[in-house]
Amino acid sequence: MAIIVYVKAGECLILSSEQPFLVEINGSFFMSRACGLDVGDRWVGVAISDLTRTIVRPYTTVERDELDAFLQETIAKEKITLMVVGLPKTMSGTESDQTKRTREAFDALQSRFSTVEWVWCDERLSSRCAASMGKHVAPHKTTKDKMANEKRKEHARAAALILDSYLLSGRGSLDK
Repeated sequence: MAIIVYVKAGECLILSSEQPFLVEINGSFFMSRACGLDVGDRWVGVAISDLTRTIVRPYTTVERDELDAFLQETIAKEKITLMVVGLPKTMSGTESDQTKRTREAFDALQSRFSTVEWVWCDERLSSRCAASMGKHVAPHKTTKDKMANEKRKEHARAAALILDSYLLSGRGSLDK
């Protein structure tokens, strides 16, 4: 079960109970982060774990055409060794046009960033849950710009839910 802690309006941390993930490079061990992606046609929500992979937080939302440059910098800066991409399926479990587009993006990203492990995670209902997390925004007090900004934050929250789901399953821990 995830525990959601609101830090400030519209942003949250998601805590899980997994062990640190250690990576060995040239005989030295270091802890690394995992990154979750909620890939859409226009925007990509990004979430990042802490070094122990026990805390997941929405990180940002980037334009899809800026994703390569963003990942190039962020993978190195944040010590990311695992990318978890949400796989959008219909509620019945079948694949849709969005699933096909996401698979194409996944394949392209995996080939460009081959030093990172790439995995799928079922993302059904993540966007709906992320939207409900932002319900605190009072529609009568928001401008069009604020609503667009909230929609962008929603993608990052969905990415956090996707990443947290994967880490809670134990697949992102030492206990594989």
